[in-house]
Amino acid sequence: MRRLLGIAVLVAACSLPGTATPAPPPSEAATAAYLAEVVGIVLAGDLDRLCELGGGTCRRQLREGADAAPRTPPRVVGNIVVPSTLLSDGNWRVGGRLLQLCGVDGLGRRYYSEMLVFEESGRLISREPVFWTGLRIETGAMVTRTPGPAPCPVD
Repeated sequence: MRRLLGIAVLVAACSLPGTATPAPPPSEAATAAYLAEVVGIVLAGDLDRLCELGGGTCRRQLREGADAAPRTPPRVVGNIVVPSTLLSDGNWRVGGRLLQLCGVDGLGRRYYSEMLVFEESGRLISREPVFWTGLRIETGAMVTRTPGPAPCPVD
């Protein structure tokens, strides 16, 4: 679990081939509803359903971090629009809405994680819905984060 703290997911891995224009970033309200669905699944202990709402390495992260699933919702400490960008090869780097999350995992450890929420095939998904692992999303120089990964507010 600790080694996951340094992992960064490249937004470039969320690229669309060809010239299909990606959907705009979801609204704050839609993103909040998506996060509430993810958190509801986690708090209900129904982790088998969690990766239906995400992609990437969700199943592997869930296997490695299921024992630390939090018992309380995360605090949203940042909400940043990440624009989609057209790459030189004609593919799109898909943007979305980047949520910066703080909380305490199920083993009592504090975490700071990021979750990029975006639309794919008409539904919202994220990279990664396993939000308590300390994951940071690489967005490049186009996005300024405030606050940074630490310190998170103390309750």
